[in-house]
Amino acid sequence: MVADHHIRTQFLEVKKGQTCGLHQYAQATVNGKVRLTLDIKMYLDAKNPHDAVQIEGVPPLDVVINGGVAGDQATVAALVNTAPGLLKAPAGLLLMTDLPVPRIA
Repeated sequence: MVADHHIRTQFLEVKKGQTCGLHQYAQATVNGKVRLTLDIKMYLDAKNPHDAVQIEGVPPLDVVINGGVAGDQATVAALVNTAPGLLKAPAGLLLMTDLPVPRIA
């Protein structure tokens, strides 16, 4: 993402025209049909920040979390919820797919 105006935070300053974040877009297809779309924008001074999930199904879901979920907090939550399964895992190098799905017991 490129800043369309001057942005100043408590940590840094970004001038108009400089990078102020990222935009990632990906699609997953099955047999030539799009089944999953990811469109994520994370940038400074975003207007109306939010996280949204849309699921076409029964029932269809269209969920918006105003203000979004802070990435640092979500990362820590995922790590903490993984700890019990990790402590029960065998020694050695493991993949996330080798561990049980994190959950609250």
